[in-house]
Amino acid sequence: KKVRLLWLRFLKEIGGEIEPPAELTDYPPIRQALTISQEAAYSRAEPLAYQDVLDAIRTETAYVGEKVTEAKARGREEGIRLGREEGIEVGREEGIELGRRNEKLAIANNNLLAVLDDAAIAAITGLTADDVQKLRNA
Repeated sequence: KKVRLLWLRFLKEIGGEIEPPAELTDYPPIRQALTISQEAAYSRAEPLAYQDVLDAIRTETAYVGEKVTEAKARGREEGIRLGREEGIEVGREEGIELGRRNEKLAIANNNLLAVLDDAAIAAITGLTADDVQKLRNA
């Protein structure tokens, strides 16, 4: 502690105009003493100005963080909306395909089973031979 005070006194008296040699700044305790002396050499206005800068940085960081959170929420909502739209479209397409298949089954069941053989019914409706055989056995 006493050495630190002596260094502070020495550095304050030289006024910070002399750049210390590299041999001194390479030694960690001396480098620490130089740092402390530089901090202690602030005028009364400098720490206040520094604090103002830090406050501005904190305010801006909070603002940016808030905007990032809002953007993520908007992106999430947009993703959900697009996912729903795509899901509805896929469901619609699957429903149409299912309706077509049911229509083919109804045609085969109602009209053709009595008259045609399984291969002819499959060729006309686009059903598989197994589907036609299941209809015939139902």
